[in-house]
Amino acid sequence: MKFRISWQEFKADPLRLVWVALYTLVFGFAFFPLVAFIVKLFNRDIFLYNSFAPFVEAGGFMIAQGVARFSGKEIVPEWTLYHTLILAEIVTCYVIAPALFLWGLKERAVWRQASAERRFPIKIVLALGLSASIVAGVVFLSLAPPWIAYSVRGSLMEAQKVQANKDALINDLNFAALRVQSFYYVDVREGGGGGRWMNIRRDGSPTLTMDDIGLSTLMAQRVFGKLFPQQPSRFLMNVHTADSLTITGVAVEKGDVENFENADGRKGRIQVSIAVTPKKIKVTLDNE
Repeated sequence: MKFRISWQEFKADPLRLVWVALYTLVFGFAFFPLVAFIVKLFNRDIFLYNSFAPFVEAGGFMIAQGVARFSGKEIVPEWTLYHTLILAEIVTCYVIAPALFLWGLKERAVWRQASAERRFPIKIVLALGLSASIVAGVVFLSLAPPWIAYSVRGSLMEAQKVQANKDALINDLNFAALRVQSFYYVDVREGGGGGRWMNIRRDGSPTLTMDDIGLSTLMAQRVFGKLFPQQPSRFLMNVHTADSLTITGVAVEKGDVENFENADGRKGRIQVSIAVTPKKIKVTLDNE
């Protein structure tokens, strides 16, 4: 069986939910801009940003006063037309509209159950159309800010995590530079390089490696532990001469350029390099 409603039956009941939704849209898109326009005609300094959100109006008004005070203007505390309009919005949105909406729903049920000949319910249509648009706007704008705040919080947390890991990577590279400089000055018999990072006269590799400076546990991770869950970066060492080398750290986080060639063969990661000599270091940040 197909679900069908004849047009005559549909037109005979102007309080069907579809009609109520249409009334709500008409009032929402036509009535409130008209009110704002009329208020603007009487006072050009006032603009109703959104009649569904008096808290937005009040916040904007306070921000405007703060900017004016910061600019050196003297603010005289007095009741103005703007205060009156905001108060009217508060009463309308949170007192009158909900009461009118409940009255409209009650009268709608009574009107639809009546068996006698009925006139067009203009009062119920006006009550539901106007109040439903206000109630829907209030509910929507009451739910939207938490979601916006949650989204902004997520973006900020992600940005802070990336920055924090980048800072930790720089700290670890500085610590690594300190370790290789210490290794340079320590005698070979005591486990150092004896004044060189290449051609070291010792058992094993004659060139300094990452294993020699002991970065198995990163500095930031040792200091902060569980309070700062640092993402695992990759470290590579390139010894150029006996007294010149570069240590490169490749982070987990993505950088600005997707096709950036990282030192470890990956692409698009944030990369920090530190050039080290026995007495100097130079940090270079790539693909931030």
